[in-house]
Amino acid sequence: FYDNSGDVNLDTHPLSTSRLKTSLETLVNDYYPIVTGQLQTSEDGNRIYLEMTNRGLNFGENSIDADLNNYNLTHLPSPSSLPFLKQLILPINLSNPFSNSPIQILVTRFKSNHTAIGITMSHILGDAESIFTFIHDWSSIHKSPSPLSKPFLNRSIHSSSTQSIQSLPTSFVPPGYFLLPQTSTSDPVSYTPVPSITKLFTFSNSSLLLLKSQAMKYSSDTAYISSFEALSALLIRCITRARIHNNSYPHSTVALEIATNGRKRLEPNLPDKYFGNASYMTAVEWNLN
Repeated sequence: FYDNSGDVNLDTHPLSTSRLKTSLETLVNDYYPIVTGQLQTSEDGNRIYLEMTNRGLNFGENSIDADLNNYNLTHLPSPSSLPFLKQLILPINLSNPFSNSPIQILVTRFKSNHTAIGITMSHILGDAESIFTFIHDWSSIHKSPSPLSKPFLNRSIHSSSTQSIQSLPTSFVPPGYFLLPQTSTSDPVSYTPVPSITKLFTFSNSSLLLLKSQAMKYSSDTAYISSFEALSALLIRCITRARIHNNSYPHSTVALEIATNGRKRLEPNLPDKYFGNASYMTAVEWNLN
């Protein structure tokens, strides 16, 4: 969200459409040509890949006849804010995901002289760190045409890192953790939706601090517990207890799978501006007995 502080219809305005498109064009052509490709699936359906078609990316404009100050932006996202936030991104074709541009951008103007820039990116193209790097580079080029350091677009380094992780001896895996088996590429890629119930929970900073302090009481051998660790432990504990209470969990063990950022956990580390996915699924297992 930005304060316009002037007439955005003038080409000289920093947030004018022409200047945004000019800096974006420089960013994509000189640094991120990969985002102009088209997602495709192989003939056997076992592999998703990006075909460099140079089709460009979707860029749209929108206007909302409302004052941005009328919206509560303090706690985003929240269940009540989702309808508002959906107005700030281009629609995504869920029935045919590959028809979407890998990156879509929507510029929304408010009558209160505010501008919102909504960006969506396919997770197949990259992870959260990748999209934030893309946004940061766009901002840098928009402010100054000075050359930037190139993003690292070579995915082969990631493939070799994946192979080295899968070949790690068990002595390198921390106690209580294990590596998930690598999926065979010969297995067909398929997904069958199952009935589910979704719920969005919000935890305040004070509740997280209280949760961490309570967790520390039961961890005499741990000097520090992060918010993520404390919250993950609470959720898996509540879910497991609910399953046992309903007699819907006949197993003697429970496992929590965690998507782990491997950028700084690999030897050697991935380059700082590696653009892609660098997450690995790890898991921790408990014996319910």
